[in-house]
Amino acid sequence: MGSTEIVKHINRNYWMGWAMILIIICHIQYTCYDDSFFMKYMRLLFRKGEFGVDIFLFLSSVGLSYSIEKNSLRDFYIHRVKRLFPMYFVFLFLSFVFFKSRENIVRDILYQITGISNFTGNQFNEWYIPALIIIYAVFPLLYSGVSRFYRHYKYYSVLLVVITIYGYIITNEFMTSFFARRLYVIVLGVVIYFAHQNGGKFEVLEILSIIAMIQLFVPSECNMFLLVPLLLVLFDSFFPILPMHKILSLIGKHSLEIYLGQTIGLIYFCSQSSLTILYKLPMGLLITIVTSFILWGIHNGFYKCIDKYKEYKF
Repeated sequence: MGSTEIVKHINRNYWMGWAMILIIICHIQYTCYDDSFFMKYMRLLFRKGEFGVDIFLFLSSVGLSYSIEKNSLRDFYIHRVKRLFPMYFVFLFLSFVFFKSRENIVRDILYQITGISNFTGNQFNEWYIPALIIIYAVFPLLYSGVSRFYRHYKYYSVLLVVITIYGYIITNEFMTSFFARRLYVIVLGVVIYFAHQNGGKFEVLEILSIIAMIQLFVPSECNMFLLVPLLLVLFDSFFPILPMHKILSLIGKHSLEIYLGQTIGLIYFCSQSSLTILYKLPMGLLITIVTSFILWGIHNGFYKCIDKYKEYKF
């Protein structure tokens, strides 16, 4: 695989597929309280399943950097809005219809679609999409800042990542910790993008190796993930044939639908604490598959209707 592919794609859909599997199983086991042997094994095997979110954010940050480089600012935002908001509105509608447990639905929807919920603590069992909305909004500024810094101070750009890591101590005071302790992952993705643009594959490995060594000196909430991007790039470089490539790439390609689908299942399971993992795991996968297809179908149908309307009108 060439150096351009290694950083631009890093088999992006494939690794997002793995990340999605980690997230689904990790979320399901968090709703289980039984102490069976199988449950203990699941906790041991997926105790770091939250790394799936970090992988998503890292790959998204690299991908956003390429997108903003090749598109105008207007097209960058239009693409993000078209991909995210129609499907997210459907998710919010389904969530509030089937799980009516909120006092002020209009306020909570506004908090979710503006990202404010990550500052108020009013998340509807879901913080990631509001966080993504904030990232999309400020990403051009982040990209521009890292661009100017990296071109003149390559190695000092690593300090940007470290500063963001320690910034967690401050941002955690007014922002949900799930989002606050992952801000550095976004910065890291942009730094790696410029490392590739500046020096190709070897500069990427150089910067990632430095970042991996820094894990010895940063807060424990953040340090373990610093090794993961290096492992992704190395694995992708030396193993041209990846296991279960087609199915995991398909999962990664539709990761937004699948994430929202499994969240609906998670909301249901949170109210069913007596159920065991042996029931919740297959049931959770079934709910995820069904709701993902529904979300995908509605999303595609919406844009097909728009295209037909445009053809009819013009």
